Amino acid sequence: MMPAKGRYNWDKLDRELESIVATGARPMLCLCMKPPVLFPKLDEKVVHPSSYPEWEGFIEQFVRHVNTERK
Repeated sequence: MMPAKGRYNWDKLDRELESIVATGARPMLCLCMKPPVLFPKLDEKVVHPSSYPEWEGFIEQFVRHVNTERK
């Protein structure tokens, strides 16, 4: 969802949301993703992003996309 710093790609998320909504269900999202841009080391023990301001920007854009753009 975050291929590069400051860039977002919601295509896969949108497909998932559309498939859920198509069943008549209302999606409930759990934020359990670790974009490699902010978590460059593949390690389940790493729980802090490399940049909190960039993580906050990602979450802000994520919520905006889901709540405002996708309704």
